[in-house]
Amino acid sequence: MDEVTKKVCKILKKEGLMPKMCESGLNFKYQMLHYAYRRDEDDDHYITFVIPGIFDVEKEKIVEAFCAINTVNVSIKYVKAVVYDSEVWLSFEHFYDVSTNLEDLVRTAITALYAAYHKFASLLVEDEVECPHGEEYFAFPADTMAC
Repeated sequence: MDEVTKKVCKILKKEGLMPKMCESGLNFKYQMLHYAYRRDEDDDHYITFVIPGIFDVEKEKIVEAFCAINTVNVSIKYVKAVVYDSEVWLSFEHFYDVSTNLEDLVRTAITALYAAYHKFASLLVEDEVECPHGEEYFAFPADTMAC
């Protein structure tokens, strides 16, 4: 685990979020949603937080899903909604250097992703209270970059 990931882990624990280490980074839950944190080995100036798999893009709801994705992308700063492997993921990427206040950045990432999830849900998902995954923590697919 690199030094920045150790610091992020410590911040998450301080916030009571109990992260778990996995091959690709850290997983944790906040307000019944599964989050993941990772660093790109090829570009260590960026950190990424995601809420993976919030919606399965179904053929009959594909237009509505892309309209909701577009609304999130233009209305929530720092967060981008994308379709990955037929699921909608929310992603927060930010440039990181030693002058960055990491504690504020972690809080901002979590808050922005949480707001984006609820924005997307209010536009598309009828039952937005349900956690998009079961009790198990999310694991990145094998073809994604590990931190």
